[in-house]
Amino acid sequence: MSGRITAVEIPLLQPNGECTATFRLLCRPAQTRWRGTDALLDLRDDPDLEGASAVQVLEDIEYRYEVDGLDGGVRLEPREIFDADDSSERTGRVRPGRRTGTIPVAVLDQMGNLIGRCDIEVRSRKLSYLDDYRWMLGRIADEATEALMLRFAASEIRVAPTQGGSPRTLYQRFALLKALIESETLDGAVSLVTNRPHVEYRGELERAQPQRGLRPGRETIKALTGPGPRIHAPVTTLRTVPSEVDRTVHVESLDTVPNRFVKHALERWLSMVIDIRALLEGSAKASDRRGMREALALESWLSSRLNAPKLRDVGELSSFPAGNQVLQRREGYRDVFRSYLMIEVAADLDWSGGDDVFRAGQRNVATLYEYWVFLELARVISTVIGQPMDTSQLFAVQNGGLSLNLSRDRSEAVIRGSVERRGQEISLELFFNRHFGKHESWTTPVRPDCSLRISVVGKAASATWLHFDAKYRLHELTEVLAEPISGREATEPTIVRSATAKSDDLLKMHSYRDAVRRTSGAYVLYPGTDDKPDKQMFKYHEVLPGLGAFVLRPTSDGKGSNAGTQALSRFINDALDHVSAAGTSRERARYWEQKSYRPWQEDSDAAERRLDPAPFLEMPADDELVLLGYVKSAEHRQWVMNNFQYNVRADEGRQGAVGLDSAELRASLIILYNPTRDRADLLRLDGTLFLRTAADLLASGYPAPGGERYLCMGLEPLEIDLPLSADIAAVARQGRTKSQWASPRVMSWAEFQASLQEVPDERAV
Repeated sequence: MSGRITAVEIPLLQPNGECTATFRLLCRPAQTRWRGTDALLDLRDDPDLEGASAVQVLEDIEYRYEVDGLDGGVRLEPREIFDADDSSERTGRVRPGRRTGTIPVAVLDQMGNLIGRCDIEVRSRKLSYLDDYRWMLGRIADEATEALMLRFAASEIRVAPTQGGSPRTLYQRFALLKALIESETLDGAVSLVTNRPHVEYRGELERAQPQRGLRPGRETIKALTGPGPRIHAPVTTLRTVPSEVDRTVHVESLDTVPNRFVKHALERWLSMVIDIRALLEGSAKASDRRGMREALALESWLSSRLNAPKLRDVGELSSFPAGNQVLQRREGYRDVFRSYLMIEVAADLDWSGGDDVFRAGQRNVATLYEYWVFLELARVISTVIGQPMDTSQLFAVQNGGLSLNLSRDRSEAVIRGSVERRGQEISLELFFNRHFGKHESWTTPVRPDCSLRISVVGKAASATWLHFDAKYRLHELTEVLAEPISGREATEPTIVRSATAKSDDLLKMHSYRDAVRRTSGAYVLYPGTDDKPDKQMFKYHEVLPGLGAFVLRPTSDGKGSNAGTQALSRFINDALDHVSAAGTSRERARYWEQKSYRPWQEDSDAAERRLDPAPFLEMPADDELVLLGYVKSAEHRQWVMNNFQYNVRADEGRQGAVGLDSAELRASLIILYNPTRDRADLLRLDGTLFLRTAADLLASGYPAPGGERYLCMGLEPLEIDLPLSADIAAVARQGRTKSQWASPRVMSWAEFQASLQEVPDERAV
């Protein structure tokens, strides 16, 4: 039965096949559909289930259940998805959550004895999830086995597949094999071979009568003149000809080495599937029962290909045809040959991350998407930099077997590459599930799905992090950006998440960007259907720092859709150019940020420094330079205030003289002091500079110049009086000899304030 239903009854079967009770599954009112998708399906009459359970529910939807045909109480497993109405547990609610794949239901009596079992299939809300699952799994198997074939020497690879296997790895290995065997590429290749097989023409001898005509040639002449019974031949130049001669005819044959190899490959794959099915047979594990159903379907597929009419009379392969040109070059055959080698490797591949995808019969498509995104990001980056990324760290030979070290529960995986941009070598490191602890994240530790570190080689401080989080269940950008839901869907009762809840994804991107040191961007990757494949938000006017989202949707060849990968490629290319360029605002901001915080980062015991506000400062206290200028008398001060100029010595070699490149001329503030005065004067330097002679100063009323040349700096008044002239003199003289006391001294406002704190009998400025 198929179609829209609200309830279904499933027999509870014991190991011997006997049914003693039923498990009834019901939709809750107003939750029979979700965005046009049926919440409950009964596909027991559907021949194309591909190993899935026939009764199917939808993730994140709540259902009712009833156990019928029994007296007394029961216990249900797995307990985490059932919420019983009372202690009998015979009725209640089912909450599958996000456990896509097979859920094995076991009903026990109160003594723990098995009453019966059944399976429920949890479908993803994405209707394409089965195709996505198959495509992504095929891509991971293809990527892993191809990299292993390139990475390791032939002597390191054991091509004979393991016949046994632990419960942890058996279904995982079968799933990888199934993904490779059922790929569209291999299916099309086998179809092409069986419809247009390789043909050889072989010469065979047959007896022929000369009077019926013979093809002219050297062999014919030799046969006509040879010994044996002869007959009269009046119409020829010969009086007699043999009554019969041997001639060679060319016969079409399909029994060729390439065809033998194709048949051998199909037989080997069929044998492998049968062996795995035999190992799974009788198991109560959900993953094994799923494997049994999938193995039977795959056996049928392989058997139908082996029974193709043009392969029936093909003989057995006697030796491995490694150098056969048809297998290496001809369309169809080369794909079968390549797939054979890859399947041989995959049959013995141990993937540590497979537990996350296949555990307990699940088809955890969301977790699989995270692994796929990592490999697809590496492919996109490889395209951008024009060379393959180094994947050697992902693989290892362990105890004679092959291991793919890509898992959320193990140490981080990394893929490396490099490229030259703007005359600089740029290093790229793509991490999977990297842990950013207390030394890298100033809040709580975080683990983005994928993190890309971009560094200019030779410049340690240039490292820039970009983080990517894979979100398979997102449908549209509006779910990432938390825009309000409008229209009919806003009130549809089966929608269980609001746009506000979806904004958590965006908040997580903020946390990655703002918490992890040296991070300039964080982005969501999701298999959406949006017309626009990307949405970026820039903090300022440059590509970094930023947040955003990109559509990255798997397709039948296992790669991302063109529009999504092209948008992602453009962004990564732009980010590489941005990081390698000089003159960007981000470069300048990072420089001053590092300069500002480095003293505190290097000194773990450094205390926070706080100064009283100074409204006249135009820059931060560490960047505002102040010139401590000595005034030798009241007349000198009066001349400065009348002319709004302060003179410094410019005679070459004179004590206290300054040049045009001296730091004293870069100050923006000046403090005029004399130890004999109670108060000092604060003025602003306006940036003008005048070269004056002693005669010029005398003419302007300057009291007794002692040199010949002076630089006069223009001043602007500030209506601020400073006390502590004596203390300022102490700061200006600190660390100097008496002959240097009158020389001007420049320091930052923060340094000036700190120095005042060290003066005895401190008084606040």
